[in-house]
This record gives sequence, structure tokens and C-alpha cells, in this order.
Amino acid sequence: MKKYVLNQKIVAKEIEGNIVLIDMANSTYFTFNRVGSEVVRLIQEGKNLDEILSELCTRYSDVESGIIQEDVSSVLKDAEEKNLIREEG
Repeated sequence: MKKYVLNQKIVAKEIEGNIVLIDMANSTYFTFNRVGSEVVRLIQEGKNLDEILSELCTRYSDVESGIIQEDVSSVLKDAEEKNLIREEG
């Protein structure tokens, strides 16, 4: 299963409950909403995609799993396009 890691020059900081990723190479920063912040935290914990989805579906049992999958996919795609994360392996 896919596993993601932060790129080398990315630093993660938590500000008021949300994750901010700072690209040290070009001094830009990116903020995430609640779900995006949780995805980044789980990536930092070394969770693979299945584990991320499982954990979020458990936390948000009142939300359809398809919606959670779409949200997670969107966060990962956006973060990859901005070179904040990369697929490991």
C-alpha cells in the first residue's frame, strides 16, 4: 500500500490545531484545514494510505467512507503537486 513522507526540506509546525508545512528551500508555507492537518499528522506517524483511511473513517464514523477517501485523495494530490510530500518506496 502507498506510504507517504514529507520531502526533505519541509518542516511541519502546528499552529492553533492546524498543521503548517514550511518549504525551507524557498521560504513558502502551506496551511491545511482540519482533515488535511490530520492526514499530515498520520503521515508523520508513518501510517500508510490504508491506515490513514481506516483511522479517519473510525474517527468520523458519521461521514461516508467515500467522502473521506475523496478528501484524503485531494489532500495527498495537492501536497504532492506542491512537492510537500512524496510517495515512499
